[in-house]
Amino acid sequence: MTYLRDSRGRSNLTIRAGVLVHEVTFDGTTATGVLASTDGGQPEQITARRVILAAGAVASPMILMRSGIGPAEELRKHGIDVRADVQGVGANLIDHPRTGVFMVPQPGSFDVTEPFLQEILRTTSETNNEFNDMQYYMVNHFDLTLFPELQMLAGGMTILGVMVVHQRPKSRGRLTLTSADPTAAPEVELNFLDVQSDYDVLVEGVRNSMRLVSHPEVRKLGGNLVVLRDEMADNDDMLRFYVKASLDSAYHPVGTARMGTSDDKGAVVSERGAVHGFESLYVCDASIMPNIVRCNTNPTSIMIGERTSDWLRED
Repeated sequence: MTYLRDSRGRSNLTIRAGVLVHEVTFDGTTATGVLASTDGGQPEQITARRVILAAGAVASPMILMRSGIGPAEELRKHGIDVRADVQGVGANLIDHPRTGVFMVPQPGSFDVTEPFLQEILRTTSETNNEFNDMQYYMVNHFDLTLFPELQMLAGGMTILGVMVVHQRPKSRGRLTLTSADPTAAPEVELNFLDVQSDYDVLVEGVRNSMRLVSHPEVRKLGGNLVVLRDEMADNDDMLRFYVKASLDSAYHPVGTARMGTSDDKGAVVSERGAVHGFESLYVCDASIMPNIVRCNTNPTSIMIGERTSDWLRED
C-alpha cells in the first residue's frame, strides 16, 4: 500500500501475483534471472540484469539452496547441483520466543473492535542485563483460533493477560530443505531454549507477567489463570516446565543469509546484500540481519529495502 500504490502505473514495473520462484538462473557466476511458475503452471524463464531476492528469512534461503548455493552436503542429498558450498545459507535462524500469563476474560471486559494489543513495555531483564532485551504486552482479547491446545486449556476462543517476548535470545536454529520441489515446505528448527540464559530470562519474564496480571485493575478483567496458579510464582522448576510447554514464536525470523565479510565462512552476503562469489545477485530482507533487533522486525526490514535501493541506484 505504501510503496506500490503510487507506482503501479509505471511502464518499467510489472507486478505479478501467484508466482512461485523455483530458482535463480546463471551464466557462470552471474545471475541472469529466475525460473518461476504462476498458479502451478509450467515454469518460465524471466531474465533480468539484476536479481534481488526479498522473499523473507524463510523463502529467500530456500531459493538460494534450490539454486545450488548452500551447504553442499544438504544440496546433494536432494539432488541439487552445487554452485557454491555456503554453510551459512539456512543457518543462524533467530526468532523472538514468547510466552505469557493469561486469564479467561470476564464477559464485557473487552471490545473486539479495538486492537487486541494496545500497550507494550520495553525493559531490561535482571537475568541478562542486556539493554531492552524484554517486551511485555498487555493483550486484551487474544484469538486462539490458531492455537487449539490453548483453546482446550482455556475452555474458550479468547484469552487476555500479559505476553512476554524475549528480544535478544542467544539460541540459534536452522532452516533446511525437505525436497528440491519448490512447493515443498522446509524443515524449520527454531531451537528455542538451547542456551540456558534464554531459559532464565523467560522464567523471569513469566514471573513478572504474573505480578502484572495480579494487579487488581488487571485481575478484575479475567477469571482463573490459564494453566498457571498463583502459588507457582516462586517455584522455578514449575515455571521452567511452563515456559517449555507454552513457548511460541513471535514470527520474526531473521539471520538465515546473514551479512559478513567474504572471509567469514558463515556469511552469505556483503554489507550491501550482494551474495558472495556471484555477480548481479542480492538478498534484501530480514534474512541478512546478523542478529535480531530488539523490536518487531518490520521497520528494520523496511530500512534494509530502502538502503539497498539507494545503493543499487548508484550502480
